[in-house]
Amino acid sequence: MFKAWFCAQGDHQLKGIDFFETYAPVVQWTTDWLMLILEILLDLTSKQGDVTAAFLHGKLGEDKKVYVKMPLGFRKAGTVLKINKTLYGLCQSPCAFWKYLTKAMLAVGMHISKLDPCFFVGDQVMAVTFVDDILFWSMDQANINKIGVKTERTRSDSGTGRQCCLIFASQDGQD
Repeated sequence: MFKAWFCAQGDHQLKGIDFFETYAPVVQWTTDWLMLILEILLDLTSKQGDVTAAFLHGKLGEDKKVYVKMPLGFRKAGTVLKINKTLYGLCQSPCAFWKYLTKAMLAVGMHISKLDPCFFVGDQVMAVTFVDDILFWSMDQANINKIGVKTERTRSDSGTGRQCCLIFASQDGQD
């Protein structure tokens, strides 16, 4: 099986000409720690996942025109590609993906925390996002699965939240 990675040369982009907005928030460590503590104290179920091809979900918008060279092996003289979605390597990709992810989380009834823009709270599920990684917590695994289906994102199962970012959380005497 062969895999290909088509990446834009974002290092050639000029701020104020090729892109204007690049900011995408990152979860605060205090939020992660708090959720790991709550998971243990409240015996919450957690699930960690990764959004597949995350930056390919972000949209550039009608007014933003981005052109890239054809990949090697496909090049024709004087031909370029106009892209409508973000690619890995573009400076604006993290911001565009963040907007996509926020819109998807709001569409399934989650609300953004006023204290941490990467912390989402719903009726039965809480979630923390770190770029393209999402950690979900709930009293019941079925609630997490419903959110996953509703958001229509392909996620690979990466384990539980108790093994997040090289932090291993457990109650005394349990592994």
